[in-house]
Amino acid sequence: MSVPLNAMRSYLVTTCNYGVDHTGRMLFEPLALHVPARPSFRKLSQKQTLIPLTPSPFSCYTSQSGNTRISLLPPSSGILRILKLVMENNDGVKRSQPFCIEDISICEGGIESDLIQWEDGSKSDYYIYRVLMESYKSEVHIIPEYMVYNSGKTHRLVVRQIGSEVLIEPGRMAPVKSHARLGLTI
Repeated sequence: MSVPLNAMRSYLVTTCNYGVDHTGRMLFEPLALHVPARPSFRKLSQKQTLIPLTPSPFSCYTSQSGNTRISLLPPSSGILRILKLVMENNDGVKRSQPFCIEDISICEGGIESDLIQWEDGSKSDYYIYRVLMESYKSEVHIIPEYMVYNSGKTHRLVVRQIGSEVLIEPGRMAPVKSHARLGLTI
């Protein structure tokens, strides 16, 4: 039996929640609450810590448009954090503060989105929001501080920042980072 060359397999995956990374730089990491085997007489919450649930973050898949990355996420009560690959520390990863999907604002993005804070309490240039798809199912979006859209028909748009330039083709959109609030030149 021969299979035609253009044959493609299809399969269906269901999930409670999924994440959409519009920056192309983030991963979701599941965390678990670790409670010591022998609780002391002190408050149990003082001894509780969060540890990674798996040795690596959730996988991500490129969307059909190629502009975003998709990750399958656990139920809304699961504890997560966001990882960003950086060159700033020995670990090579910057971690967000832990959160649950059910704690993220339900909105359509923009000013109502929640600011992502790093593990050390500093503010990031990224925001997170969720769209409720149906009962107990959410689409979680990570967005940059700025998105620039080139609405022109013929000319490319150049966004100049300190140390970099972003070229945006007509009819396309690109994420732009603010670089410590020093602004943009378009």
